[in-house]
Amino acid sequence: MLKTVPAERFSTEQVREYCQRKLQELERRPKIDCELIMDDIIEKLRLMNYETEFCSRMNRPAISRTYFARGDIEKNGPSKFQNFFDICYWLMSYSEV
Repeated sequence: MLKTVPAERFSTEQVREYCQRKLQELERRPKIDCELIMDDIIEKLRLMNYETEFCSRMNRPAISRTYFARGDIEKNGPSKFQNFFDICYWLMSYSEV
């Protein structure tokens, strides 16, 4: 679509067909259950003693399976992004051991 020569550009029909094919491909892909993934993440965090090693030391509540999916805004404490960042940083610190 960024071609300077109009004859080299895709037609609107070609673009529409391409988009329809991509949408159909997306519909055929297996759906990801975010809550199931969060259950798995939380289980693995607990195996790493997350509530004692991270939550207690950082003065943070343990995350729930819907923590990142909820749209509520934190009034006190760190943002969800900051909490996610801190958890990731904590996890990466294990690679140094």
